[in-house]
Amino acid sequence: TNASSRVMGNIDGFEDVSPSDESALVDAIAMTPVSVAIEADQSSFQLYSGGVFDDSDCGTTLDHGVLAVGYTSDYFIVKNSWAESWGDNGYIYMARNVNAPSGICGIAMQPSYATRETADPPPIPDPTPGPEPEDLPCGCGTDCSSMCQAFGMAACNCDNGDCTCMPANYDEDGNLICC
Repeated sequence: TNASSRVMGNIDGFEDVSPSDESALVDAIAMTPVSVAIEADQSSFQLYSGGVFDDSDCGTTLDHGVLAVGYTSDYFIVKNSWAESWGDNGYIYMARNVNAPSGICGIAMQPSYATRETADPPPIPDPTPGPEPEDLPCGCGTDCSSMCQAFGMAACNCDNGDCTCMPANYDEDGNLICC
């Protein structure tokens, strides 16, 4: 089975998080990444380059979707889609517990997350073992036997660690006769 062609999961729907409730948003983020809408048209947001973003003038005219992926006691960890060169390697740390039920830039107004009702995909089966190596003639190792076969010969006298190649000699049943 080619692992790259396997279906690893499906999204069956979504669940809205209670709007304007930062603690409900935190509970949801603790389970899974949460899609949030924010206002992102203000220059303070667009020019963000690090630290905790706490511009109370950000607004709540929702115009951009981002992904809340974590939190601390002081901020939400949010992944933006504008490139790794924006913000802090593509992320912004948006202040929590601001004096507004909608949250900074409206982060708590319309959060939702993907749901999956179907079962997990079956596990990738263990690889099947390859064929057992053939017994090599005359007690010789693979390297010696392969080298001799490359010259159309058979490996002989391998017991002492040397590799001696000789013309192949077979008995009437087709078995190699060791030297």
